[in-house]
Amino acid sequence: MINELVREFKPLKIILTGSLAKERFVRGLSDIDILVIVDKMTLKDKFLLKTIKDVNVEITIVSKDEFENAITMGREFYVEAVKWGIIVYQ
Repeated sequence: MINELVREFKPLKIILTGSLAKERFVRGLSDIDILVIVDKMTLKDKFLLKTIKDVNVEITIVSKDEFENAITMGREFYVEAVKWGIIVYQ
C-alpha cells in the first residue's frame, strides 16, 4: 500500500498514526490511519478510505503548508501524528 501511495501522490512524507502507531490497535474495532504529506495539494479528495483484509484504512492527504498550520493551531490529529506517528516514507 505504501508503494501505491508513493506512486500516486509523490509525497514528501507518509506517517502511520492513530491506534496502530500507539500500539493500541484492536482487530475488529480499530482502523488504520495514514497521513500523506505532499508538497502542494492538487487533489479534490483529501480523504480516502480503503479496506485491506477487513480492516478500514483511512488516508488523509494534506499539503506541507496545511500540515504545518494544523500543528501550529494545535489540531489533535496532526499533533498526535508528530508525537506518536511512525514515518513509513520520507
